[in-house]
Amino acid sequence: TLDPRYSKETTAVQLSGVALNGIPLEPGTAETYNGDKSWSIEAFDSEGIGGLGIDWSNAHVQPNGTYHYHALPEGLLESALKDQSDDLVHLAWAADGFPIFYSQSNVYQSSWRVKSGTRPSGPGGSYDGTYTQDFEYVEGLGDLDECNGIFIYEQYVYLFTDSFPYIQRCVHGTPDVSFERFGGGQGPGPEGGPQGRETQTPDEAVLACRWNKKGGACVIQTGSKTISGTCQTTPDNK
Repeated sequence: TLDPRYSKETTAVQLSGVALNGIPLEPGTAETYNGDKSWSIEAFDSEGIGGLGIDWSNAHVQPNGTYHYHALPEGLLESALKDQSDDLVHLAWAADGFPIFYSQSNVYQSSWRVKSGTRPSGPGGSYDGTYTQDFEYVEGLGDLDECNGIFIYEQYVYLFTDSFPYIQRCVHGTPDVSFERFGGGQGPGPEGGPQGRETQTPDEAVLACRWNKKGGACVIQTGSKTISGTCQTTPDNK
């Protein structure tokens, strides 16, 4: 998208964007708790330690051979610093066409945190960052919005962060159709999702609202259809 347009509504994305070296950004995983898509296993634990074969550049290879990043592309950052000296280092383009930067000073903080309390279903136990659903967005907690974005000098941009969500998992623009992908990646659960002008399959509905808050406006793009609605219930019924 050469002319991205910002919207207050968010669109959930599986493929967040593409790095300047052409490698895709896909922060979510296909791994779940006992096959229950309500509980998606994160690629990194609460200490930021990667599992699932994550390499030193925060990437790994899918079964189909696709190499992709789950967090900050360390190798690309090292290379980019040879040509870029500012605090904000441009490393990628988001699915909606806005740029994705990394702040060397970490001045821009995520507004996501691990929930307090215990999980109401699935694996049980205390929320600890093992699962995507262990996190919650708290407006104003950090500098960035729910999509890890911010306006800097009247330009909307996304940020790689050293903590969850690492790479934005929703966008405020319209994703280019080239980023549409079916199967694989992070899988949402059967509960929740937007209630709008059309009925959507449960999995797609929950994915669309995973990075939103209850009552928030939401837009889903599936094939040639654009469906708008309001998020009513999160995967853990909160």
